[in-house]
Amino acid sequence: MIPNFTIAIPTYNSHNLLLKQLTLLEPQLTDKIELVIIDNCSSPSVRSIIPETITGRKNFELIENSENIGGDRNIFKCLKSAKTNWVWILSDNDFIKPDAITIIQT
Repeated sequence: MIPNFTIAIPTYNSHNLLLKQLTLLEPQLTDKIELVIIDNCSSPSVRSIIPETITGRKNFELIENSENIGGDRNIFKCLKSAKTNWVWILSDNDFIKPDAITIIQT
């Protein structure tokens, strides 16, 4: 199934917050959603904390910047990386509600 919208999460050195956000997000993900995480050169990389239930998804992409490009450019990179017309830039520290994706899709 082709995704109809993208959730893009810019992150930098917020491992615990990102993991909490992904834990809240994961049960709501469907094949209609592309998930992109852009790590702005965190130390260590966030790759190691992303659950396999996320990394194993067909519509998941982790982009790791080789240097910190700043918050605004990282958000812009989220927009450029999306493969869909609709993009939700989701902060790693603004935790979503259990029905957030259902509400957005209606």
